[in-house]
Amino acid sequence: MANYRIGSLRGAVFSDQLTEGFDRIHAANPHQLLKMLVFGRVDVIVTNEIETRVNIAKHFPDAGISALFPPLIETPIYHYIHKSRFNLVK
Repeated sequence: MANYRIGSLRGAVFSDQLTEGFDRIHAANPHQLLKMLVFGRVDVIVTNEIETRVNIAKHFPDAGISALFPPLIETPIYHYIHKSRFNLVK
């Protein structure tokens, strides 16, 4: 990966940790990150799967973007709820 320009989201701790020491370019949002990939500004992007798949399907369906498997890491996602909505927790 040392010879590749890697795109990641600004402030995404997981991607910063995974790409530390590499030639990184940060994007402000997932759509911008994909545009950078499509237009050749980066070679690889590190991002979450679901949001990226939706973005590709909606905005870049014919761009030839594909995910590499297995993923570099799998991270749990937690839901947080405000105390005023505690009735939703069973």
